[in-house]
This record gives sequence, structure tokens and C-alpha cells, in this order.
Amino acid sequence: MIDEDGEIIDEGGFEGKISEEELEGSGAAAVEASFGVGHMLDGDAAASETIDIVHGDLRLTVCAPSAGEIAALTRQYGGDGDADIESVRRALLQSCVVRCQTASGKAADLPEDADAAVAAAVETLDPLAAIALTLTCPHCNAAFETPFDPTDFVWRELATAANRLLWEVDQLARAYSWPEADILALSPTRRRAYLEIAAG
Repeated sequence: MIDEDGEIIDEGGFEGKISEEELEGSGAAAVEASFGVGHMLDGDAAASETIDIVHGDLRLTVCAPSAGEIAALTRQYGGDGDADIESVRRALLQSCVVRCQTASGKAADLPEDADAAVAAAVETLDPLAAIALTLTCPHCNAAFETPFDPTDFVWRELATAANRLLWEVDQLARAYSWPEADILALSPTRRRAYLEIAAG
């Protein structure tokens, strides 16, 4: 959890509300979920940086794309409104394949249908590359899966905390005529205490 000053106050897990409107084929209710992340952070590192797989008659050496490679693809295609999905998919696929060889060891072109096999290999190398949560609907008890993006979650938490801080500064400035710098110098606990007093 992150407080309004952007400080991490709970390193043990995530808590949040996931709107069912964000989930495919769902209604308008909200689902709350909390879970620990220790097992994610303490998991064993991948045994190697690459993995060999067999796809048809070919042997592929696969690696997980680095942050730099993904950033480069984003720069290359992110601002290009004319870039087609197939070009992006192909570029990402190529960045994950170190070698593509025949059984005799000769270099070969990466086949068009290798994306699923490569994606599975990348997930084996980096199990946290794609996180899915298994949740249960509180209304009908139906189980479903939804993707979880830690980066997006943290940014939304920070945005919420920042908006909360702005609201507190506004309310305290109105109530006590204190300058912003003095209000920000207060701890979150003292700010909340003064807000309760001002609210009467």
C-alpha cells in the first residue's frame, strides 16, 4: 500500500478494487482482492537466461525481452499511428528468439506460427512477465481470471495518493490559512488529525 506522501506502508501485499467493467463479459459490480507478494519476490531466479524449444522441425533458442528492447520497440512503433499490429508482433517475436535452426544446425527463418510457443517459453523463463489473478465473483461465486499489471496498479495508487494530498492541503489551507509548505511539512497522521478537528 502507498500513502499520500508516496511512501510504501505495506510491503507484504497489494490491495485494491477491480471494477468488473474492466473485465471481459462482466457487469458493473466491484471485486476487492488482497494478496501477498512475498512468494513472487522470493521465487527462484530462472536457471538460465535462455531456453531451447522445438517447434516443428526447428530448434529455437528463446530469451525474455529486456526492458531496453521493449523501450526500443515502444520508441520505434509507439508514436507511429500507421504501424500495424502484425509489424509490432513480429518485431517483438524476433527480439525473443536468439537462434532459429534446423535439426542439422543450419540457420532458418522464424516461422509465422511460432508466437504461441515462444510466448510459452518466455513465461517459463520469467513467470512474472504475465500475472493473472484467479478471483471469485461475490454475487454468483463464479471463478474468473483477470490480468494484473503491478506497474499500472502502483501508478494508480500514486495518483490516488497525490489527489488525496492535494485535497488535504486545500482543506487545511481553507480552515487554518496555513501556507502549503507548512501543511506538507506535517506528517500524514497530524494532517488527518487537523482535518478531523476542522470538520468538527
